[in-house]
Amino acid sequence: MQRERPLQLRGRGIDYGTSRPGRAVWTLGTKIRGQGYALRYNGSVLADNPQGTLIGFLYEDQGDICYAYGISIQAGNYTINKYFLADGEEEKEVSIPGDATAVFDIRRVNGITYATYLQKSISTGPILSTESGSRSLGAKETRALYPSWCEIMPWGDDILVKGWYTYSDGSTKYVLWNRGGIYWNFSTLFSIREVYADQRKQLAAVGYAKATGEAVIFLPSNGLMRFSTGEVLRLEGKAAAMLHDGHFYACLSGTGGTDKLWIDNHPTDLSINGPVTAIAYQ
Repeated sequence: MQRERPLQLRGRGIDYGTSRPGRAVWTLGTKIRGQGYALRYNGSVLADNPQGTLIGFLYEDQGDICYAYGISIQAGNYTINKYFLADGEEEKEVSIPGDATAVFDIRRVNGITYATYLQKSISTGPILSTESGSRSLGAKETRALYPSWCEIMPWGDDILVKGWYTYSDGSTKYVLWNRGGIYWNFSTLFSIREVYADQRKQLAAVGYAKATGEAVIFLPSNGLMRFSTGEVLRLEGKAAAMLHDGHFYACLSGTGGTDKLWIDNHPTDLSINGPVTAIAYQ
């Protein structure tokens, strides 16, 4: 088998995503100091923005290579923030209210552009917006909540928004919303590492019990069903687990080098040297 030559990227920066539709390789990276980015096609620079700040990562939607970024423009004593979505060879400005205090995510899913942000004039929670309107994703809790992050993810022909909240007493909470409101509330007893969704609108997640550190798997079952592994294990990265054909596969690593592949709630020991960082189904 002929081995492919490695793709060399000149310059100093941090990779924010790689995509390979067909035989082409697209990469998106920030400058080493965090401001500015470069989009490359097979190693050649297609776009070099010295001022843009990336929002999210590089991904594909309906065959287009997409990413989002923001820029700040100084106008006298005021700073004007503008946000853009690049899809294919075009860029379009995304409408974000001027009193937005934090923009969490901008993403195109099935050709529709979504954004999540906090708005100073609306205190009920983060906002989810599209070209046709916006709505609050209020958590409907009695204790004060402070959104820490909200990320948009594809979910079949729809979307989910996964969010981290911090209570006024310092405890944290993980929530999933769909466009109709709260879809799933995770208990504050668990810290959620990653959430996975597939085209069949099934969900799975990996987390940890805050009190013991035991790894916890949430399996698709009319929502999510919690299953404790009974061991202190860790997920090395999002690519180390996946949903496929109704089953959840997760490679979890132990402190003593004991790696296990969990297929739903059934573990198998892996005789390998070192933690697993990615898996694929073929």
